[in-house]
Amino acid sequence: MLPIRYRTTSPSYLSLFLLTKMKIFYLHRMCYGYNIGQVQKMIKEQLPEAGGDLHGFERPKAPIITMEFRKVEYYNWWLLPSWFEKEDYSFNLLNARQETIFEKPSFRNLILSKRCLVPATHYYEYQWRDSKGKVKNKHRIGVKGVPGFFMAGIYDSWNNPATNERIQSFSIITTEANELCAEIHNSKKRMPVILEEEKARKWLNPQASPEEVKNLLTQFDSSKMWAENLDASHDLFG
Repeated sequence: MLPIRYRTTSPSYLSLFLLTKMKIFYLHRMCYGYNIGQVQKMIKEQLPEAGGDLHGFERPKAPIITMEFRKVEYYNWWLLPSWFEKEDYSFNLLNARQETIFEKPSFRNLILSKRCLVPATHYYEYQWRDSKGKVKNKHRIGVKGVPGFFMAGIYDSWNNPATNERIQSFSIITTEANELCAEIHNSKKRMPVILEEEKARKWLNPQASPEEVKNLLTQFDSSKMWAENLDASHDLFG
């Protein structure tokens, strides 16, 4: 996935955000980039290093809502599992695949005990215009009728044994792209797992069974999404 632009509000999600003590914030990412917008002044007060665009490979801090605390916290975007012996970023753990999340050592315990919501206004994806991806069109993708939505994520904390520094981090869960997203992300055909309000509540429920969690990791309905081509004539799809 590509850069996304995130924001923490939508009318139907407002009740969840009352728990955050924050009214609105932006982020931007879904392949590998974020942007913090509108309420940037408030974010800067809490996170002085926050700026405009945030890029995944820089492991930026980004707001998430954790299963444990049900409030907005800032974690590094690039999962660093607690069982790693050293601070190792040789594995790309920005995203976690839904199909293998219950099997991979980096994810299988977290999916049951440390789930989080990643708020977004929209995300970005590139459409290949040739077979090798040398020519690409950048698209912005979002959900119709709401100013923001949630993506499913997992998180963890790693302690540096030498310095006792604690690094908190997260990964965004992806799934097979729906019809609209597959047309755009035509190289890998992936998209984030998007959770509507009721599913978002269930995602944070610590009592959810493994089967219930699996049932939440579904492909979002293409008819509920929109996409804008930013590199052509700003065509709108969906």
